[in-house]
Formats: sequence, C-alpha cells, structure tokens
Amino acid sequence: MKKKILCIHPNVEKYGSDRSFVAAVAALERSDRFQTEILLPETGPIDELIADANLKQAKSRPLWVLRKADFAKNVTVGLPRNLASVARAIRDVWTNDRIYIDTAVVLDFLIAAILTRKKVVVHVREIPVGLAMRVIRLLLLLSGAKVLFNSEAAKEAFRLPANQAQAVVYNGFSIPATYEKQRYDGSERLKLLCIGRLNSWKGQAQLIGACALLPEGVRQRLSVRIVGGVYKDQVHFRDDLTAEIKRKGLGNIVEMIDFVEDPSAEYIAADVVVVPSTLPEPFGRVAIEGMAYECAVIATNHGGLREIVVDRKTGALVPPADEEALSKVIQTCLVSPETVRNWGKEGYLRFVSSFTQEACDRRLLDVLDA
Repeated sequence: MKKKILCIHPNVEKYGSDRSFVAAVAALERSDRFQTEILLPETGPIDELIADANLKQAKSRPLWVLRKADFAKNVTVGLPRNLASVARAIRDVWTNDRIYIDTAVVLDFLIAAILTRKKVVVHVREIPVGLAMRVIRLLLLLSGAKVLFNSEAAKEAFRLPANQAQAVVYNGFSIPATYEKQRYDGSERLKLLCIGRLNSWKGQAQLIGACALLPEGVRQRLSVRIVGGVYKDQVHFRDDLTAEIKRKGLGNIVEMIDFVEDPSAEYIAADVVVVPSTLPEPFGRVAIEGMAYECAVIATNHGGLREIVVDRKTGALVPPADEEALSKVIQTCLVSPETVRNWGKEGYLRFVSSFTQEACDRRLLDVLDA
C-alpha cells in the first residue's frame, strides 16, 4: 500500500527551485511507494508545472514562511495567522504518513514536527545567513528532521551533528531533446548568458562591471543577455541594472530580457553561461542547465558551484565579486574559441555523469527509503 506523503513548497513561480521541487514530487509519485499531495501558500505559475508533470492539483493556504522582507510583520500583527498555520500543520503531520518539506524556510511545519515529535523530511535548498541561519538550524535540530541537502556546501554551512539523519541529493536536469547549436569560432560575437532572478546577490551587476573593464574594442565583440524577473514588486533591482548598463555605456552589447518560462532557446544560443553570484549558491542549477546545452560555464568559486564546475576543464571559477578576475576569463574566452568549445564538451560529459534528472530521482528515492 502506498504511503501518503504531503509535499510542501513555499514559492509559486517557475524558477529553478520551483522546477526542482516539481521534479522531486514527480519522482515520488512515479514510484510504487508514495501517493503525493502538494501544498503551496497560494496559486501561481507553478500550477502549470504541476499540471505538465501530470500531478494532482495542489492545495493552497497561508503558510508561515521565513522571509527577510516580512520578518517583523510575521512576529507582530501576523503572529495570530502564523500560529493558526502551525495548528493546521500539526493536523497534517498526524494525518499523513510522511511530510516532505522543500526548503527549510517553512516554519509552521518545522514547529509542528517539534511539537508532535513526528519525523519529517526537509530538503534544504538554501544557505541562509545571520539570524535566519541561526533560527532555521535550531528548528532543524529540535525537530529531529531527516535533512536532505542539495550540495555538500549547503550541508557544511548548517553543521548539523553527525547523529542527525542527513544526506546530499543534488538537483537534476533532464537531458535536452536534440537541438542544433552553432559553435563559437571567433568570427562572430561571443554570446554570454546570465539567467536567474534579479536580486541583490545573483551578481548581474558584477557581470556588467566585468564587461565594462574590457577595452572598448574587445567588449564590442561581446553579446550579453541578462534574463530574469524580480520577486513581486522589487522592480528597483531591474531599474538599477538598467541604469548601470546605461551609465557604463554598454547598451549596445548588454540586453535585459524578462523571465522566460522555457529558457532552452537561450541556452542553445549561448556560448558561455555566467553565474556570478556574490553569496554562495546552495547548488547552482543554472550551471548544470548550461552544461546540458554544451555551454562553457564561468561561476564564482563558492557554494555548490564548486561541486559543479571543474576549473579550467568545464569552465572557470573566479573569486566572488571580483570583476577584474571575471573580466580576464571573459577575455580568455574571446581570444580562444577552442577553449570555449572544449569547456562546453567537457561540461556536457560531466552533466551526463552526475546531474541528470534520472540519476537524482534515484538518489532521492534511495535516501527516503533508507
């Protein structure tokens, strides 16, 4: 008989973390061991991903999610609502065989696990800092949850005791369907792609700064696409980047594109994918997506990206927020088409060996069974 497993996710968009969550639930549902149900804080674009994966329509209700922007509200005027969320979470913990919490910021279910002493599984896909890290780590310790991390870097950041059940389960990505890709040979502009949410730490500003450091004649051989949207009404991030592009005189080489649901065409067109995050990525899904499409990958040398990119073999690792180092690697790519092509080929082989969705699904099921 299949076990009932309630799967909770705090976001409702179509970014990498949302796609990873839906893929995980789909893997559970395809197995002969679990009957899944999804719980979200509201309806949103993720519902289309759920439908495309042939999963049961998600339930939605308010959840107590730890967000920096809402912290003061959640412990003052929002506290009664959040305590009600805890009560509902306790009911769900008792009425399901298992609880799978995607990301560690869903506080009501962590508190419910502490109060009921029932085991839950938490799939950590973030590396919080400061107070948020202290709060989440304490809740994980008190809950006794089985903790899955999406990288060794995330596991090391939390420093949970060895006697707490924990494992690393990488995010995966499906092998792309057949496509045609024009390989960089130096005769046309080098196409750089930076894809992801526009926020304070994804590093789009560092990429702009690195391009500005290139000599005028050199940077005119670049074509840079920055693809992504903002969270809710945080439009100032887009406005600031647009102003910076104009201020540095890069309007003829840098183009900003809003979030796209299917980024495959962006990867096919790109020669190099840049992941310039200034804070550690817990994993770095964009890097494996780029490798799946045979792009060279330039990434910052911290977090999960160090486990994905092999420096000078599948791409290059540069120090965080070091615009000069990033600029030098971009220039290396410009003058050495062979390097770009070789990094892309080696990156694809590494993707196939370590980061396919099928392999990561198997790992998830094996860990949950254990």
